[in-house]
Amino acid sequence: RAETLLDWLIEIYQQEKDKSLQPNEFAFTSAIAAWAKSRKFGKAACARATLDKMASLYKSGIVETPPNGYCYTAVINACAYCEDDAIEKRDALKIFVETYKEVNNRTDLHPNHVFFKTVLTALRKLLPRSEQRKSAVSTVFKKCIECGMCDSSVLRSLESALSKDELTEVLGHEAVAANGRIDNAKIPPEWKRNVKDSSRPAPYTRFKS
Repeated sequence: RAETLLDWLIEIYQQEKDKSLQPNEFAFTSAIAAWAKSRKFGKAACARATLDKMASLYKSGIVETPPNGYCYTAVINACAYCEDDAIEKRDALKIFVETYKEVNNRTDLHPNHVFFKTVLTALRKLLPRSEQRKSAVSTVFKKCIECGMCDSSVLRSLESALSKDELTEVLGHEAVAANGRIDNAKIPPEWKRNVKDSSRPAPYTRFKS
Protein backbone atom coordinates (compact mmCIF):
# COMPACT_ATOMS: atom_id res chain seq x y z
CA ARG A 1 0.00 0.00 0.00
CA ALA A 2 2.83 2.44 0.88
CA GLU A 3 4.50 1.73 -2.46
CA THR A 4 1.21 2.37 -4.29
CA LEU A 5 0.80 5.69 -2.50
CA LEU A 6 4.37 6.64 -3.36
CA ASP A 7 3.82 5.86 -7.04
CA TRP A 8 0.60 7.90 -6.98
CA LEU A 9 2.45 10.84 -5.42
CA ILE A 10 5.17 10.66 -8.07
CA GLU A 11 2.59 10.56 -10.84
CA ILE A 12 0.62 13.51 -9.44
CA TYR A 13 3.78 15.58 -8.99
CA GLN A 14 4.88 14.90 -12.57
CA GLN A 15 1.48 16.06 -13.80
CA GLU A 16 0.97 19.09 -11.57
CA LYS A 17 4.57 20.18 -10.86
CA ASP A 18 3.35 21.39 -7.46
CA LYS A 19 6.33 21.61 -5.09
CA SER A 20 4.13 20.74 -2.13
CA LEU A 21 3.48 17.35 -3.75
CA GLN A 22 7.12 16.60 -4.61
CA PRO A 23 8.15 13.22 -3.16
CA ASN A 24 10.92 13.54 -0.56
CA GLU A 25 13.19 11.22 1.39
CA PHE A 26 10.53 10.65 4.04
CA ALA A 27 8.06 9.31 1.50
CA PHE A 28 10.62 6.88 0.09
CA THR A 29 11.83 5.80 3.52
CA SER A 30 8.26 5.08 4.59
CA ALA A 31 7.73 2.88 1.54
CA ILE A 32 10.98 0.99 2.15
CA ALA A 33 10.19 0.55 5.85
CA ALA A 34 6.77 -0.81 4.92
CA TRP A 35 8.45 -3.52 2.86
CA ALA A 36 10.74 -4.31 5.82
CA LYS A 37 7.73 -4.81 8.09
CA SER A 38 5.83 -6.98 5.63
CA ARG A 39 5.79 -10.78 5.63
CA LYS A 40 6.17 -11.08 1.88
CA PHE A 41 8.79 -13.10 0.07
CA GLY A 42 11.13 -10.93 -1.98
CA LYS A 43 10.72 -7.93 0.30
CA ALA A 44 14.46 -7.18 0.32
CA ALA A 45 14.42 -6.91 -3.48
CA CYS A 46 11.32 -4.71 -3.34
CA ALA A 47 12.91 -2.44 -0.74
CA ARG A 48 16.05 -2.14 -2.85
CA ALA A 49 13.96 -1.41 -5.95
CA THR A 50 12.33 1.51 -4.13
CA LEU A 51 15.73 2.89 -3.23
CA ASP A 52 16.90 2.52 -6.84
CA LYS A 53 13.73 4.28 -8.00
CA MET A 54 14.58 7.24 -5.77
CA ALA A 55 18.13 7.36 -7.14
CA SER A 56 16.81 7.34 -10.71
CA LEU A 57 14.25 10.06 -9.99
CA TYR A 58 16.93 12.18 -8.35
CA LYS A 59 19.05 11.96 -11.50
CA SER A 60 16.07 13.01 -13.60
CA GLY A 61 15.27 15.93 -11.29
CA ILE A 62 11.94 14.65 -9.98
CA VAL A 63 13.21 14.42 -6.39
CA GLU A 64 15.65 16.90 -4.88
CA THR A 65 17.96 14.61 -2.94
CA PRO A 66 19.55 11.21 -3.55
CA PRO A 67 18.74 8.31 -1.21
CA ASN A 68 19.87 9.21 2.29
CA GLY A 69 20.88 7.15 5.28
CA TYR A 70 17.32 6.49 6.36
CA CYS A 71 16.71 4.82 3.01
CA TYR A 72 19.84 2.67 3.05
CA THR A 73 19.34 1.46 6.60
CA ALA A 74 15.72 0.64 5.90
CA VAL A 75 16.83 -1.54 2.97
CA ILE A 76 19.37 -3.33 5.16
CA ASN A 77 16.67 -3.85 7.78
CA ALA A 78 14.45 -5.44 5.13
CA CYS A 79 17.32 -7.79 4.29
CA ALA A 80 17.87 -8.67 7.95
CA TYR A 81 14.23 -9.58 8.50
CA CYS A 82 13.54 -11.47 5.30
CA GLU A 83 11.49 -14.66 5.53
CA ASP A 84 13.26 -17.70 6.96
CA ASP A 85 13.91 -19.46 3.66
CA ALA A 86 17.26 -20.51 2.15
CA ILE A 87 16.71 -18.86 -1.24
CA GLU A 88 15.20 -15.77 0.37
CA LYS A 89 18.22 -15.39 2.64
CA ARG A 90 20.63 -15.94 -0.24
CA ASP A 91 19.00 -13.18 -2.26
CA ALA A 92 18.74 -10.86 0.74
CA LEU A 93 22.43 -11.35 1.52
CA LYS A 94 23.36 -10.30 -2.00
CA ILE A 95 21.22 -7.15 -1.72
CA PHE A 96 22.63 -6.43 1.73
CA VAL A 97 26.24 -6.59 0.49
CA GLU A 98 25.45 -4.35 -2.48
CA THR A 99 23.72 -1.80 -0.25
CA TYR A 100 26.42 -1.79 2.43
CA LYS A 101 29.16 -1.27 -0.16
CA GLU A 102 27.20 1.58 -1.71
CA VAL A 103 27.01 3.39 1.62
CA ASN A 104 30.76 2.96 2.12
CA ASN A 105 31.46 4.34 -1.33
CA ARG A 106 29.38 7.49 -0.81
CA THR A 107 31.52 10.22 0.69
CA ASP A 108 28.50 12.37 1.56
CA LEU A 109 27.15 9.88 4.11
CA HIS A 110 28.26 9.38 7.71
CA PRO A 111 26.97 6.02 9.02
CA ASN A 112 25.81 6.29 12.62
CA HIS A 113 25.21 3.82 15.44
CA VAL A 114 21.75 2.81 14.16
CA PHE A 115 23.23 1.94 10.79
CA PHE A 116 25.98 -0.24 12.30
CA LYS A 117 23.58 -1.94 14.69
CA THR A 118 21.33 -2.82 11.75
CA VAL A 119 24.26 -4.11 9.69
CA LEU A 120 25.44 -6.37 12.52
CA THR A 121 21.90 -7.69 12.95
CA ALA A 122 21.72 -8.46 9.23
CA LEU A 123 24.98 -10.40 9.36
CA ARG A 124 23.74 -12.41 12.34
CA LYS A 125 20.48 -13.29 10.65
CA LEU A 126 21.77 -13.91 7.11
CA LEU A 127 24.97 -15.85 7.84
CA PRO A 128 25.32 -18.99 9.96
CA ARG A 129 28.00 -19.09 12.67
CA SER A 130 31.19 -19.51 10.71
CA GLU A 131 34.56 -17.98 9.99
CA GLN A 132 32.88 -15.97 7.24
CA ARG A 133 30.44 -14.40 9.69
CA LYS A 134 33.15 -13.69 12.25
CA SER A 135 35.30 -12.02 9.61
CA ALA A 136 32.43 -9.92 8.26
CA VAL A 137 31.28 -8.86 11.73
CA SER A 138 34.84 -7.95 12.73
CA THR A 139 35.31 -5.85 9.60
CA VAL A 140 32.07 -3.94 10.15
CA PHE A 141 32.86 -3.42 13.83
CA LYS A 142 36.28 -1.98 13.03
CA LYS A 143 34.60 0.44 10.64
CA CYS A 144 32.15 1.37 13.39
CA ILE A 145 35.03 2.15 15.75
CA GLU A 146 36.73 4.25 13.08
CA CYS A 147 33.51 6.27 12.75
CA GLY A 148 33.24 6.67 16.54
CA MET A 149 29.75 5.14 16.51
CA CYS A 150 30.12 2.22 18.93
CA ASP A 151 27.37 2.77 21.50
CA SER A 152 25.72 0.22 23.78
CA SER A 153 23.20 -0.84 21.12
CA VAL A 154 26.03 -1.72 18.74
CA LEU A 155 27.75 -3.70 21.49
CA ARG A 156 24.54 -5.67 22.16
CA SER A 157 24.31 -6.53 18.46
CA LEU A 158 27.96 -7.58 18.51
CA GLU A 159 27.27 -9.87 21.48
CA SER A 160 24.47 -11.55 19.56
CA ALA A 161 26.57 -12.04 16.43
CA LEU A 162 29.70 -13.57 17.97
CA SER A 163 30.54 -16.32 20.44
CA LYS A 164 32.35 -15.56 23.70
CA ASP A 165 35.70 -16.64 22.24
CA GLU A 166 35.13 -14.54 19.13
CA LEU A 167 34.18 -11.53 21.24
CA THR A 168 37.35 -11.97 23.27
CA GLU A 169 39.38 -12.08 20.07
CA VAL A 170 37.81 -8.82 18.88
CA LEU A 171 37.66 -6.89 22.19
CA GLY A 172 40.27 -8.50 24.43
CA HIS A 173 39.86 -10.52 27.64
CA GLU A 174 39.21 -7.57 29.93
CA ALA A 175 36.15 -6.40 28.01
CA VAL A 176 34.35 -9.77 27.98
CA ALA A 177 32.93 -11.26 31.18
CA ALA A 178 32.84 -14.96 32.00
CA ASN A 179 29.21 -15.17 30.88
CA GLY A 180 30.08 -13.80 27.45
CA ARG A 181 28.64 -10.33 28.08
CA ILE A 182 30.56 -7.22 27.13
CA ASP A 183 31.63 -4.94 30.00
CA ASN A 184 30.73 -1.50 28.64
CA ALA A 185 32.95 0.15 31.25
CA LYS A 186 35.98 -1.42 29.57
CA ILE A 187 35.15 -0.02 26.13
CA PRO A 188 37.30 3.02 25.23
CA PRO A 189 35.20 6.23 25.27
CA GLU A 190 36.64 7.32 21.92
CA TRP A 191 34.85 4.41 20.25
CA LYS A 192 31.57 6.30 20.73
CA ARG A 193 32.93 9.83 20.36
CA ASN A 194 30.54 10.74 17.53
CA VAL A 195 27.34 9.24 18.93
CA LYS A 196 24.99 12.17 19.48
CA ASP A 197 22.28 10.68 21.68
CA SER A 198 21.70 6.95 21.52
CA SER A 199 18.64 7.21 23.81
CA ARG A 200 16.62 8.93 21.09
CA PRO A 201 15.59 7.71 17.64
CA ALA A 202 18.21 9.11 15.28
CA PRO A 203 18.70 9.37 11.55
CA TYR A 204 20.27 6.21 10.24
CA THR A 205 23.02 8.25 8.61
CA ARG A 206 23.50 11.93 8.07
CA PHE A 207 24.69 14.01 5.18
CA LYS A 208 27.67 16.26 5.68
CA SER A 209 26.59 19.77 6.54
